[in-house]
Parts: sequence; C-alpha cells; structure tokens
Amino acid sequence: MAQETQQLETLDITDPATGRIWEIPRRLTRNIMADVAERWVANIEISEDVCHRIVTPPFLEPIPVNGRHILSLCAIFMRHAAPTWAPLQLGPPSHNCALRVACIDQRDASQAVWVDHRYTDSHLAGALSKLGFAPVRPHLVVSRHPRGGKQHLGLRTLDGDITLNLIETSNPTPQIPPPPLFHDRDHFADYFLSGVRSYGPTDNPDQFTVVDLTKLRIGSFKDMSTMRGTLKTPWGTHPCNSVYRSRNSLYRWHYVGEVDRTGLPTHTTNTAA
Repeated sequence: MAQETQQLETLDITDPATGRIWEIPRRLTRNIMADVAERWVANIEISEDVCHRIVTPPFLEPIPVNGRHILSLCAIFMRHAAPTWAPLQLGPPSHNCALRVACIDQRDASQAVWVDHRYTDSHLAGALSKLGFAPVRPHLVVSRHPRGGKQHLGLRTLDGDITLNLIETSNPTPQIPPPPLFHDRDHFADYFLSGVRSYGPTDNPDQFTVVDLTKLRIGSFKDMSTMRGTLKTPWGTHPCNSVYRSRNSLYRWHYVGEVDRTGLPTHTTNTAA
C-alpha cells in the first residue's frame, strides 16, 4: 500500500495564463523529448578575451571561425515538450533560449558546447528541476508580433541579462561590413550541429552540469539574411552578424549529471527515466 501511495503523489502546477492545473507525477526525470516548431540562432562576434571568460571549464576551448569568436543565442519554440515517460503530445508548448559557445573538449578532441544561460517561459520548468532534470530559468518573454508589416522576433529575460530584437528588412544585405561569420548555411550547420554534449554552470563555480542533446530529426537551416537587429548579453550589446532558422525538428535532452573542473563526475544519474 505504501508503494501505491508513493506512485500516486504528484506536483500540482497551475498555469497562470489559463488557470489549468497540471498534475505531474513525482517520478525521476532525466530525459525530455521536444517537438520543435522553430529553432532560431542569432550569432554575434565577441573578443577572444570575453569568449574565454564566458567558457569557464578548463578542459573546454572555444572554436573560432576564421579567427573570429562567436557567441550564439539559440531560441527553440516547441509545440510540445514532455518527459520520455509521458506522451509527447500531452506536453504544453513553450519558448526557450540559451546562450552557447561551440568548443573542443581538450581531453579527447571531441566537439562540445558551453551553454551559459538557459531560459524558458514554461510554467513546468520548476517541476522538472524538482524531479531531477537540469535547472532552467523560468523568466523568458517572447514577442512575435509583426511591425509595420515586417516579421519581428523579440526576446528578453526578466533578469535583464538577455534581450534580442530582430526585424525584417526590405532586402538582404550580405555584404555589409564586417564580413559574415559563415560562408553559407552549410558552413553554419557544420559548425552549429557538431557535438552532442553540453556543459553549463551550477551554483558551485567548480562544478558543471552535463546535458546530451540527441537530434532525432533535424530541420534544414535557412539563412534569414533579411533579419537584422541586436543581441544584448551580460558581456555587452552587439549587432547580430547572422541569423538562421530551422523548422520541424525532434530532439531529446538527457541530463547526465555534474562534473568537476577536470571533467570527472561528481554526481551520476540514473539514465532509465
């Protein structure tokens, strides 16, 4: 009887927009599936010094492109997201974003990613972290309303760390200085999609989260050369050098655990859930 009672325990989460109450089983959650409607990536150029200040694990080395260092904002708009133990179509839609730097793991020369900030507007984010998934900050606001008949993408975090403003221009202007970071969309895709493992900060500066992203279905990236704007981060405000968008992807995130400054595990998770 005690075991049956434990299985029935839930976390009750109220959606502030609709008033709907989500009853989330108290079940270990290390894997999240997502049906992705759109993935936007805005790239800015930063100095080598700033890039190395952002990427704090000693075993990760940022990857420059043609000698230039890149910080990317990845915005993922999900139709549905749910733990792998639940039907995907029951998961609510959400907007999500992360600041990321592509890196080389110097221990084995594999490609990896440093993800410095993760945000969502999903009201279920707090519940997932309580169930064992990596923490995501729940303070994201997204605006998609057209302005003057032009496509617009606005994104900001309530802590003030990130603001993205993109608006469609009349014509693409690929030749304005500085030169684009990537030769074309294939060059960008090769850079951006390489690597499975990502590392991120924790409250302890000597420990890092580890999350693996498996791309079960990948939408092709389109060069959104008509979108222009700026990206504000904790390291300054920069014009977006290039913007890309993909559609209709299927992803799975697996929270592996935490590692120390040498990359050795400090906390191993159960991969079954």
